[in-house]
Amino acid sequence: MTEENLRRIRDDFTENFDDLHDMPAKLNEGFDRVRTVSLASYFALTGLRDEIQEKLKEALAKLQEAAEGMFAPWLFVDYASKWQLVGATVGTAYGVQNKEDYNLEGNWDGSAYKSYKESKGYQSAAMETIRELCENVHEQLLIIAEEGRILFKALIDKMGTIISEIGVFALESAETAGAAVVWTINDLNAAIVAAGEAIVEFITNFLEVQIKVQIASNELENMIRAPKGLPPAADGTTQWPAPNTKEYDNRDDDWHLDGDDE
Repeated sequence: MTEENLRRIRDDFTENFDDLHDMPAKLNEGFDRVRTVSLASYFALTGLRDEIQEKLKEALAKLQEAAEGMFAPWLFVDYASKWQLVGATVGTAYGVQNKEDYNLEGNWDGSAYKSYKESKGYQSAAMETIRELCENVHEQLLIIAEEGRILFKALIDKMGTIISEIGVFALESAETAGAAVVWTINDLNAAIVAAGEAIVEFITNFLEVQIKVQIASNELENMIRAPKGLPPAADGTTQWPAPNTKEYDNRDDDWHLDGDDE
């Protein structure tokens, strides 16, 4: 999923959504030509035309709901990238901490070394937790973004179907001075009904995805509330592990640098 693909989907959705608003008038324009052929057919088919218009109205209302959230996939991708960056930064710090030049392993011993090693272990565990947390958030946000991309792509296709069907209907009406309407309006109705129902189904299914997202969000919130390796503070919140300062100044155990015989 790239920014270019998301931008193309956004532009296609906006274009089709704008064009769809013109379809009720285009439908009426094509249908009204029936009057020049047969007033009886015009009045007989008016109810069917009104049903199609109602289906168009329902589809536009549902699509308006989707349009209000059309930038969500971009936001999720952006947030996912930022979480990944945080995780990568923590991962770099973890790597530096364990680099031979800095970890001091094998260069000293005694109580001070034990305190240092204990503190280092706490820090490493905390870094691992944060790195894992960032990666989990990153993955969940991309899943949500992908579901949004799939939804808007499906909506674009169905809007295109409606626009195409009404365009053909209007063209055939114009070419036959309205005579073709009697034979084509039932096919148009079937196509609009099918596309409208599909739009509602897509958006309804996406609401089910949002429930999954809420579950994932709760899980992530719990991870943040009590992450492994981060001790609780007095107020109940988690905090970064403090260094163990005990025994750093204890010389009773005859501590010394390796190679130092003094």
